[in-house]
Amino acid sequence: MSEDRHNPVRNTRRRPRRRRRRYLGAGIVTLAAAALVTGVVACSLPTEEPPELQLPTPVVAIPIESLEPTDLQVWEEDPYESEKIEQALVEQGYFRDDVPLSYEDQDFLHTACQESGVPYALALAVIERETQFQNLVGDDGASLGYMQVQERWHWDRMERLGVTDLMNPFGNFRVGCDFLAELLEKYPTQEALTAYNSGSPGYNQYSYDVMANYEKWKELVGDDVSGCLLYTSPSPRDA
Repeated sequence: MSEDRHNPVRNTRRRPRRRRRRYLGAGIVTLAAAALVTGVVACSLPTEEPPELQLPTPVVAIPIESLEPTDLQVWEEDPYESEKIEQALVEQGYFRDDVPLSYEDQDFLHTACQESGVPYALALAVIERETQFQNLVGDDGASLGYMQVQERWHWDRMERLGVTDLMNPFGNFRVGCDFLAELLEKYPTQEALTAYNSGSPGYNQYSYDVMANYEKWKELVGDDVSGCLLYTSPSPRDA
């Protein structure tokens, strides 16, 4: 160890280490002092007060009894509104007293014809031949409603149209007219009517009867899906 102490290289290496320790210690003291001063200055700075909270103005409820009649807008239902609408539809030919169906069922049939594209007069002709405008059960329970629809042949059509009850006039009209429209796309009118009755196109007494009814109803309600040929009430002289 004595040799190392007198070795100039050895001594030279140690001196810088001692200096770095002294400088490092002085740096720590300086940083600590600066942090202390900064903290004191920060604590001495004035702080801003938070803005005052603005509360909403309370809403005062006014009893309705205290309002004047002029302050209130009263909507009253016209007790004769439905009668006025009905009369207007009669004047337009939408409802007719010479069609042996209730106004409600006439409305259902109009809607079914407009959905399917079947002429209103033709639908009336089929109903007249099938049931004489009676909502009944036929063929020992197999055929149902005004248009005598058989559920076993049309369950898929019923499902597509959302119909569950063929004795319901609206459902019956929708299924019957939808089937008739399908046949009219494939065959001429009279052959389509035979297919509606028997399942096969052609000519039979049923189709001749319906065609005769069709001609009669066309004169009364026209030959389109609306069936709204203007209706003129017969005069007492014509009755």
